[in-house]
Amino acid sequence: MIQDALLDLVFMAILLILGFLVARILLRSGKTSETGYLAFPLGGGFFSLVLFLLSWVGVPITSTTVLALGLTLVTVAALYIRATQSIFEYSRSTHRAVTQYRERVIFFLLVVLVAISALLAVARSYSTWDAIAIWSIKGYGIAQEETIFAGEQWGAHGLSYPQNIPLLIASFKLLGGDVLPGSKLLFPLFYVSLITGSYQFWRHFNSPKIIAGLGAIFIASIPVVFEHSTIGYANLPFATYITLGCYLAIRGIPDKAPRMLVMSGSLFGLACWTRPEGIFLIPVILFTLILAFRISRTQLPTVIPWISPTVIIGGGWLLFLSQYSGPGQLSSGVKHLVQSMLQLQFPLEVLPKILRTLLRHAITWNACGFLLPAATLLVILNLRKLRPKIYPQLFVLLTIIIVIGTAMVFFYVLGSFDGDLNHMMDTGMDRMFLPFIVLTATWVVLLAGFPNGTVKLKD
Repeated sequence: MIQDALLDLVFMAILLILGFLVARILLRSGKTSETGYLAFPLGGGFFSLVLFLLSWVGVPITSTTVLALGLTLVTVAALYIRATQSIFEYSRSTHRAVTQYRERVIFFLLVVLVAISALLAVARSYSTWDAIAIWSIKGYGIAQEETIFAGEQWGAHGLSYPQNIPLLIASFKLLGGDVLPGSKLLFPLFYVSLITGSYQFWRHFNSPKIIAGLGAIFIASIPVVFEHSTIGYANLPFATYITLGCYLAIRGIPDKAPRMLVMSGSLFGLACWTRPEGIFLIPVILFTLILAFRISRTQLPTVIPWISPTVIIGGGWLLFLSQYSGPGQLSSGVKHLVQSMLQLQFPLEVLPKILRTLLRHAITWNACGFLLPAATLLVILNLRKLRPKIYPQLFVLLTIIIVIGTAMVFFYVLGSFDGDLNHMMDTGMDRMFLPFIVLTATWVVLLAGFPNGTVKLKD
């Protein structure tokens, strides 16, 4: 078990270093505050994507393959940075930051939450339904048969689900046997990335440190967010990719920062590589961001660098699906919906049921915690900030939240054609709305911390 734990740590270190280097390359930033929170989502996502492509062309997935690929990717990225280091911009602080007592308390509480998350994640192993029936079993099947095509027989949904998480689990299984299981630490690491990325987002818009710190605790302690950092579902990684992608787009579009938009597009692409809803949801988010910034009269930069990574990653996955997988629940639902609309028979009767269930979950403590009352109170106290031309970032983020919520309601309408709607809502609504919940919490904190009037943003 000690050897397994050491191999788990080595593999996680490889993913973190790889992601850190990729972030440095894409952003050309030497600031750890910019690249650190992106390290694990990028490292894990790009590693599994390259491993997938290698297996697709016939390379066996073995422990040697996993280790050699990880070390090769890290080496290539490091050599590229060394060769181009002169064009990188570094930012060195000219003053020593003073840490207040209350900031140390907030940091300590966050460390405690993360430690509990990691302990629970490993201790409960893969013990919940989807974690067993989809994500872990596919990973173990891939490790057993040394190919991505093992997913057709191992676990539910065949090859119709993206393989980001299963391939990472398979890598842990191949390297050390996943005895602990160390692969459950994937989910607390995404949890850390989400928390720290949110903190950096608020600080970029000059939210006071105390508000940003309390906001980090707020998101970390939302019951459904914390729960999904421990159970082994792909919903938290999916929400993390979407949330961080939105953060970078909201920062990069007004600043005309093409590299930040490339990073945003990469994260959106990796969301498509993590859960099947990404193919449905990410185009909606991209269109909404463009439209919302237009409405707020923000001049858009060239969008090609932004959407290209999403098209390449998502398109590659769609190509694989078209060749090796039959129609999934989502595509089947779309087909039925089109047929119903052509016959003027849109299923309006399911909408009240979906909205009532959504409201019930929103006011339930073990799902969203204090999110709804906090949002209501802070909107009332900050109505003057809801002006799109003066506070475009708040407007854009709110628009994204509304559209994501609407899109997910629409997703359940589609699900009603080809499944038990009541079962879908009772067992999956909290997790399916996780991006909506996290971004709503982000908006609430930004609303509270955004200074009055136009401010100069942090570099």
